[in-house]
Amino acid sequence: MYVCICNALTDRRIRGAIESGAASLGSVYRNCGVAPQCGKCGEMIRSFLDGDGSSKVPQVGPANARHAVG
Repeated sequence: MYVCICNALTDRRIRGAIESGAASLGSVYRNCGVAPQCGKCGEMIRSFLDGDGSSKVPQVGPANARHAVG
């Protein structure tokens, strides 16, 4: 699932960065070779860093599809 549209970062890529030792939001970006853009992905990336990212993955449905992307 895409977590960061600006940088085309997926949850797998972010988890891979964390498994490789990234321990902060900035280090996740650096590990992935990108820089923060709009910042909307920060909360989700922090939830992965806290170890509870899987429980905060938004469920996209007709009512909230617009908000999950942007």
